[in-house]
Amino acid sequence: MTLGQKVTSIVFLSIGIAGLMIHLFLPGGIPNALDHLTRSEPSKKPTATAPAAQPVPSARETDWLKNAEKAYDQGDFVRAIDSYLAARADADPDYRDRGARGLQKSVLAWALTADIPALDPMPADPDTEVALRQQAAEQSPSERAWHDLLVYAAGCGARGKLWDHAKRCVGSALRNGPVETRLRAALAAAGPRTTLLREAMQADGLLDTEPVDPYEVAAKPKPKTAAPAKSRIAVPTGRFSEATKKKLAEAVELETKGTAEYEQTGPDNPARKQHRRPALDNLKKAREIYDVASEEDPNSLMLRDRLAEVRRMILDLQKEMSIGE
Repeated sequence: MTLGQKVTSIVFLSIGIAGLMIHLFLPGGIPNALDHLTRSEPSKKPTATAPAAQPVPSARETDWLKNAEKAYDQGDFVRAIDSYLAARADADPDYRDRGARGLQKSVLAWALTADIPALDPMPADPDTEVALRQQAAEQSPSERAWHDLLVYAAGCGARGKLWDHAKRCVGSALRNGPVETRLRAALAAAGPRTTLLREAMQADGLLDTEPVDPYEVAAKPKPKTAAPAKSRIAVPTGRFSEATKKKLAEAVELETKGTAEYEQTGPDNPARKQHRRPALDNLKKAREIYDVASEEDPNSLMLRDRLAEVRRMILDLQKEMSIGE
């Protein structure tokens, strides 16, 4: 046997032994091994890419409260009413509560300035003229002074401080005075805003919730209240600036004096009439300060209580003064 034949024999023998070992020890034997060698791998499907995360929209796409307050400060009370209505419908309690309060003041301002004719002739510098008239009103404040200033400012288109003039008008309003008269006239022609205006007038004591019997009011004894001690009326706490805290202390003093006068207006006091005017003046000044402070911290429960009590006494006094008893 030649060398080449020997080599060939050894190669085939080695292959045979390897095949025998595979068949004996590999699971499935030679057929399974051949199947693995000849089977084609299935094409891999491309991995699906996860969709890009979409930005989560904010809970409030439009800040209605911010829009409303901006419109109110600009004297655009119609736009302020619409935005405050949207804010009042918000799910957030604080947002909704602030919207309701803003709506009330905007509706009153709108009613006071609606249908005021333009001045003829127009002043050369409306803003300067309005500022001079405001200084005069501040030196001698009265319902008539603030009402006339409001009408003048609206007539010449000076809307920058119109919200402040309207607020002062409401704060100084007396029963059957020019402010209430204008509001009642606006109520009769308010159209779709009639309900909003009626509710705002009732909340500020400018409209009775139901007919009043003059004899019943005069004969009805006043509820007994605690003695007007300063310690019984605490300065409202909340998120107030230092300047506002000082004004609130003044308001408490005014409320205390007004309450003392108010308690002297009962039907059993022959001198009750002379106490009504000082009571009303002090309580209205206190209410004006409380109203301004409520814009700074609308969540102060103590401030809400003080406002509610002052408004109750003012409404009671206005009813008695309208009767004349």
